[in-house]
Amino acid sequence: MTHSPTTATPADAALEREATPASSKRRPLALALATLAVAALLVLSLSTGEYSILSQDDGWRIFLAVRVPRTIALVLSGAAMSMSGLVMQLVTQNRFAEPSTTGTTEWAGLGLLVIMIVWPGAPILVRMTCAIIFAFVGTMVFFALLRRVSLRSSLLVPIMGMMLGAVVSAISTFLALETNTLQSVSVWFQGSFTSVYEGQYEILWIVTIVVAIVFIMADRLTAVSL
Repeated sequence: MTHSPTTATPADAALEREATPASSKRRPLALALATLAVAALLVLSLSTGEYSILSQDDGWRIFLAVRVPRTIALVLSGAAMSMSGLVMQLVTQNRFAEPSTTGTTEWAGLGLLVIMIVWPGAPILVRMTCAIIFAFVGTMVFFALLRRVSLRSSLLVPIMGMMLGAVVSAISTFLALETNTLQSVSVWFQGSFTSVYEGQYEILWIVTIVVAIVFIMADRLTAVSL
């Protein structure tokens, strides 16, 4: 006995549309609102300061050479941190995983300290490259530790990461004390952007490329987390 293939009726299509989660319909609106919020914060940040630099003779030059680069650097750095946290959460399948709870930040600081000790006058691109390499190696070390440990609770992942970060931070502090660079290390770890100006931040535009790649590979990253 053979069965004839069933065909979808208009009523079935309507029911399927009604079954679509409301959250998926709200995503474009949420994205638009988030974009407008970020744009408003950018304008507010650019127009806020201790005094109005635009009233000065060289105000526009200071505005374009200092205030705009610092604001863009802040936005790109925040995007990089949030995107890296998202990727770590998907890979580790743990919502508590992020650069500050996996030791990645401390490894990057150690790499920056090492290059400043070995090559004090290193260009900013070399310093960033060394920090990225150390951060990548440190993250791989963290993942290797996770594979060797039986995790019975999701809280163990950030605890292990913070313990690893504390060890790396102690090594950085020791090296900084021995080389009289502790004050510089403290400024780096506080995330100060006071030294950012025109010609010092352009390399951060590579973050936009990385964000685009993550969006393209979103489906694969989601599959990894399953």
